[in-house]
Amino acid sequence: MITKALLKDFRIDMENAIDEVSKKYGIEAKKGFHIGYTPTSFQITKVEFFEKSNDDKSIEQKEFEKVCDLFNMKESDYNSAYMIGGRKMFLIGFKPNAPKFPYLVRDEEGKIFKVRELKIKA
Repeated sequence: MITKALLKDFRIDMENAIDEVSKKYGIEAKKGFHIGYTPTSFQITKVEFFEKSNDDKSIEQKEFEKVCDLFNMKESDYNSAYMIGGRKMFLIGFKPNAPKFPYLVRDEEGKIFKVRELKIKA
């Protein structure tokens, strides 16, 4: 039976495998994928691969820098820590066309969430 605990471990293994393949082929991966599941099956959606850039910035960081000024943020705010719902989260991006949940944050386990607002810097 497929459970949340199994998928949590699977997500970690999947991210490690994506990193390994990316390094092998000299490409970059955007790992904001989604895992949907039922008790008997699951699917993974949206793993994107890109040509590796010449600088040290990730694709995710470059996307952040393109639109950060629209949210009154600076480029240096990428990956800054916030306390959200009692958990430490890191600001990694924006959803300009999603006014209800415009911020993208990542928790310490690597899971990505859309949130309404950023209140307390950690």
